[in-house]
Amino acid sequence: MTRLFYSDRFPKYAEAFEWAWERFQKGEKPTWHHWWFQRYLQISPSYYEYTLINAKRKHFQMKTGCSFEEAELEIGIGRLKSREHYNQIKKIYFSFGGDIWKINFAMWWYIRARYQFSVHVLKNPEIKEIFYLPANKLPSTKELDVYRNNFYDYENEIVGTRGYPSVALIGIPIKESKKKTMRMIERYLDDHVNFSKPGIPIGNYSIQKSKLREKTIEDCFKVIELRSYQNEPNLLYLALETNCLPGTIAGYKNSIDPAHQLQCLNSLRAATSRQLKHALYIAENAALGIFPSNKKPEHFIDFDFDRLNKIYKKLLRENNFNNHIKEEWLKVSMTDISDLEENQDLHLTMRFLD
Repeated sequence: MTRLFYSDRFPKYAEAFEWAWERFQKGEKPTWHHWWFQRYLQISPSYYEYTLINAKRKHFQMKTGCSFEEAELEIGIGRLKSREHYNQIKKIYFSFGGDIWKINFAMWWYIRARYQFSVHVLKNPEIKEIFYLPANKLPSTKELDVYRNNFYDYENEIVGTRGYPSVALIGIPIKESKKKTMRMIERYLDDHVNFSKPGIPIGNYSIQKSKLREKTIEDCFKVIELRSYQNEPNLLYLALETNCLPGTIAGYKNSIDPAHQLQCLNSLRAATSRQLKHALYIAENAALGIFPSNKKPEHFIDFDFDRLNKIYKKLLRENNFNNHIKEEWLKVSMTDISDLEENQDLHLTMRFLD
């Protein structure tokens, strides 16, 4: 019986997604970077480790009634390398939806990820005056209530805007001249606001500039998925099964010169070993919000292949949908879901899934 791999489902799923996109045009269209970002996040050892830590934290809070911060200190950082590493992974975890193994790409993209990669502004992106207090004037109790209500109204507008827009709510002491007041505001903006280049809006996260091609990222993913089903690494088998280096494979299979064949064999093993290493680095950088990058991160956890095997089996199980209903399901994914609460940990009922 031929084993079914998680990556085997990618082409047909992408085809169905494209079908739905052409008809519904819902929001921003993801690029191949976003597709692979989610897939590598799903296999990141650090991301999965934080998921386990967070589950323990929730259980401890429910059991003891303590605060989030108290539970964090009690549970510790698990296999993560430092508190800094822990905080980096935690930020990505809560930005991109927590349990990303139970939700497939379309739903993940439209209710969570696209808001992290996009710039969102308020419906009325104008300067909002909370209050203006001239010199030598003491506000009355009634006026203070008005100021307070203005603040809460603006706060509600900010919170109610999907994607968490960038807003600075500051108090401006009026200087003796407009020029000095503007200079003070400029200093504040220079010190605190990182403006993107004009015409190139960015969100909370952005795709990194990289020379990595999609084919390279795809090949590394296939190699690591197949490796997760091996007890011990067989580099030649991985190279032959994934066919990621066809030219070298042809030289190994067809050469009649033993020396050349050995050279091809060593090249295949070295290249496959490098792909395994790069798959780890790409996944661990994804968990830091850096994608795509195969540079060695400062903090990372090595693959536990028993755990990784269970992750792939979980992905196959949770994403086991029939091809003939993909279009209907994607139609649901791309309809208006403004009433969906983001604090549900994305444990959604997928009505068209088996």
